[in-house]
Amino acid sequence: MLILGAVLALVGLALTGAAAGLGAAVFQQRDQGYLTFPTQRYAVDSYAITSEQLEVVLDDDDLDLGRSGPVASLMLRATSPGPGQDVFVGVGPRAEVAAYLAGVEHSEITQIGFNPFRVTYQTSPGAQPPTTPGLQDF
Repeated sequence: MLILGAVLALVGLALTGAAAGLGAAVFQQRDQGYLTFPTQRYAVDSYAITSEQLEVVLDDDDLDLGRSGPVASLMLRATSPGPGQDVFVGVGPRAEVAAYLAGVEHSEITQIGFNPFRVTYQTSPGAQPPTTPGLQDF
């Protein structure tokens, strides 16, 4: 009975910790239910800023959570540094984005910290300007 009680106590503590973490994440959600971070400026001298690979499960058969609908939603907001300047924000498969940026100088975010805010980039050299991003099919 002592061993069973200890095992059940450990399971209860683990569930309490998970619930506390989820509760904190829900508490931090703002802007219509999105988890937000402070507004920061990301700027480089190259044509584009990219980030590391983000793996997303899109097939409900691969991840059975017992519910339907999206697992998570992502909202990005971007503004240009000056009036009249366009900003393009795109999300695409890594291989297709890499092919699009081949030969184009661009910077990839390698590390980011929020308290205090700091970001480091690795710049890939290139000599040609990118084609119009809005015309891409990814």
